[in-house]
Amino acid sequence: MRFLAACAALVSFSAPLIAQTSQARITGRVLDPAGAVIPNVEVTATNVATGVPTRVRSNEAGIYALPFLQPGEYTLSAVATGFKKYERKGIVLETAEVVEIDLKLEVGSVTDVVEVRAEAPLLESASSSVGQFIEGKTVAEMPLAGRRALELVRLSGNVIFVDYSNNAKPRFAVAGGRSYQAGYMLDGGNIQNLRIASAQVDIDPPVEVIQEFKVLQNAYSAEYGGSAAGLLVSTTKSGTNSFQGSLFEFFRNDKLDAAGFFAPTEGTRKIKAPLRYNLFGGTLGGPIIRNRTHFFAGFEGTRRSDGSTQILTVPTAKQKAGDFSETFNQQGRLIPIHDPTAAGRAPFPGNVIPASRIDPVARNLLPYYPSPNRPPVNLAGGQNFSGNRAQVFTRENVTSRVDHSFSNSNRLYVRFVYNNDPYYWTSVLPNKIADPTNPFGPITRWQTSYLFADTHTWSPNLIMDTRYSLSNRKFVANSAGFGSKVIEEIGLKGVPSGAFPALQISGISNIGSSSYRLQAPIRQHQIINNWTWVRGRHFVKFGGEWRRSINKDVNRPIISGQFNFSPNSTGLPGNSATGIGMASFLIGYVNTFQLRETDELDRYSDYFAWFIQDDWKLTRNLTLNIGLRWETDGPITDRNNRMNSFDPFAINPVSGTRGVVK
Repeated sequence: MRFLAACAALVSFSAPLIAQTSQARITGRVLDPAGAVIPNVEVTATNVATGVPTRVRSNEAGIYALPFLQPGEYTLSAVATGFKKYERKGIVLETAEVVEIDLKLEVGSVTDVVEVRAEAPLLESASSSVGQFIEGKTVAEMPLAGRRALELVRLSGNVIFVDYSNNAKPRFAVAGGRSYQAGYMLDGGNIQNLRIASAQVDIDPPVEVIQEFKVLQNAYSAEYGGSAAGLLVSTTKSGTNSFQGSLFEFFRNDKLDAAGFFAPTEGTRKIKAPLRYNLFGGTLGGPIIRNRTHFFAGFEGTRRSDGSTQILTVPTAKQKAGDFSETFNQQGRLIPIHDPTAAGRAPFPGNVIPASRIDPVARNLLPYYPSPNRPPVNLAGGQNFSGNRAQVFTRENVTSRVDHSFSNSNRLYVRFVYNNDPYYWTSVLPNKIADPTNPFGPITRWQTSYLFADTHTWSPNLIMDTRYSLSNRKFVANSAGFGSKVIEEIGLKGVPSGAFPALQISGISNIGSSSYRLQAPIRQHQIINNWTWVRGRHFVKFGGEWRRSINKDVNRPIISGQFNFSPNSTGLPGNSATGIGMASFLIGYVNTFQLRETDELDRYSDYFAWFIQDDWKLTRNLTLNIGLRWETDGPITDRNNRMNSFDPFAINPVSGTRGVVK
């Protein structure tokens, strides 16, 4: 439970205040020329781009409130009998902003109009929240390598941007918190798999479909929750009364780059690592029914191949044959190898393993190692191979939105996002199924996000906002040799088939990886119901939230075994200058072995929260922001009872004391 209270002096004519959702709000008082409040005045905010009006009436204290307005430019007007019509243009509402504007009416006929041109507010003096707004112009025009909107959090103070995980998930820390602990809402709906694991962002939309966003660092309203370190509130673009669209493409190519310092060579010519990067797409928005229904849609595709030079240490032809007569340490001394089956661990004659002693499984695995193609960097033969590889990444992102006004008292918008961004690695090995990259791929990743939001005005002083969001994600990662029959082909016994065994040989680069993971569905339901109630000088918001997080997980981290070979097996006990890992491998002496496979988990958990927030206008120059929020996470439960926990009250049948692991 957290309790928030703050006071702020209102020293400017209009003052921003953090709102609950990504939508904005206009509030203030209606006054006559003498400064007295005027009740029951019709106040209208009209979206300039869509023509959609929102109407309310001032209450007995002369206070009006126009909540849940989409970000954009508005014209504000007020009409009352005996007064001239008030009209103020050029009011630009930002994401998650409240603009406080007092309307001063002049005596006269309603056919007369007093027009006022709005000026941007200078101070955020009505809220204790600390944050930074990033407007649409910055989102669209900043030179971003990946064209992802969330990279712009770099512009916010007190935010540390770490990296992008495989071109998909942004990792950053807000206000001193840990990474993956900030909350993120898109159009008022959560888009994180937050409640079971770390708060990773499931969807990071391209900049062409994002209107703007705001980073809230601390002291934010009690309306927000489920975050341990800051909040990001973002909105997608909406259609307008005119058709507007765009086409774009960005590209990079290795033809325009120089070869890297460590690039492999052919003769005297360096071979560039491959680079292909094309990012393309388009957007279109416009009216379905003018002044009532509008749409916006955007598509972005990415085709990217990022090359890099990989340097390995591989066995020489002599070492593959068991001949270690030219295998030295870094001081240039021969490393003797010993027969672990001989009396007294006698050395192998000539430091050569006889062909009859080479293990048949090891012999069958030798072709998976490449041959050296460059001089070693030291006498021990290190880093004697280099090759170019690439991470091949594709992305398709579709974002669409429809806004509809049923009437002045009921508005709806629906938003859908689809994102598919698989990737895989090419390999420098003779057969890519032996590549040790874990996971290797292709890595399957796709996400969908649905949002339905309805705003209903029950009375001029009571407004309800209801939202439902559904997010789905699938993740499949497997090693290069997953699904192969290599275990049968090399003659390895005693381990499950279906993957390439992971080989870790001291002094030699690893080959093989033996993993598979499937997470599907990774799903979250979210229902939010909030109410806004204007009563006298109080602007009260209250409501609740429920989320159910689901994660079905099949994890097989080491299917066909991980084999470690150290110099100890072919060395003398207590003598670190003897023994070679590759020799231990050839005679089949395993130093350590692992085999891991977990049961399928089908987990879910529930999150509940409620809040009440009161923005109490004590005087003309003093507003009190006070709120109370309660939230809790239910226990993570597996549908098949395959998880355990500690019960501090149960009686241990062995000791007779309290405390049992169940």
